[in-house]
Amino acid sequence: MRAILATRFFIFLAFSAMSAIAKKKMEIVPKVFSIGAANLSLNWTAVELFSEGAWSVKHADLTGFGMTMHQQGFQTALDQFDDKLRRAIQLLKPSVVVVASKGLNILTHLADAGIYKGPSVLLSPIPNICNLVPGETWEEQWSASMSILVDAIDGPIGIGVGDSLNEQTLIKDMMDEAGVCGSLEEEADGRVSFRRCANWFLRSFPGDHGWKNQRINASNVASLIKEVLTMADRTEIGLNEV
Repeated sequence: MRAILATRFFIFLAFSAMSAIAKKKMEIVPKVFSIGAANLSLNWTAVELFSEGAWSVKHADLTGFGMTMHQQGFQTALDQFDDKLRRAIQLLKPSVVVVASKGLNILTHLADAGIYKGPSVLLSPIPNICNLVPGETWEEQWSASMSILVDAIDGPIGIGVGDSLNEQTLIKDMMDEAGVCGSLEEEADGRVSFRRCANWFLRSFPGDHGWKNQRINASNVASLIKEVLTMADRTEIGLNEV
């Protein structure tokens, strides 16, 4: 009888411990790490409101990056802020990294160096010449940037662009013409998928290159983050259908 009671007691302790671990995991809120290059700051307070507490946002302070980039080149700015970005990612361990505009090649730098290789959101990405992205033409820079992301990023990638002619021509069409991920395919709900990059998608929202900075689009930025996190969760548990 004592043996049975002892066994039940240890089972109870084990179950309690497992429940505590599960509860702790549920309480861990995914961190979204926003990295800007020389961009106008997004209204992350407004964006985070649409997370409904499901994730939180931390923004990288890269004061001076833009000035260095304009005066000495993008690569010099990358080198100057490399240590700061490494430390921030090691400390935060983000679930998603968000980059905007020229921040695209901050992400390729981090991915190629193995600093961050996880789920990512690109807001109106624009390539910029640097050591990893040679070439004088946008075609060459887009091809190099996308190739790095394909090779180095393991998680899903969500891309948001404005629906203006410039955004569609200079970003969406250029990504299509680069051919790195095959042709872009329009889906019924407006989502654009990439034929050879199954965990990539693109969505268009009202506005030009500054759409992401407009409060009216805060919910759209949040929707991209939510979609990428959902895709990452599905991949983790083995559900590969998007």
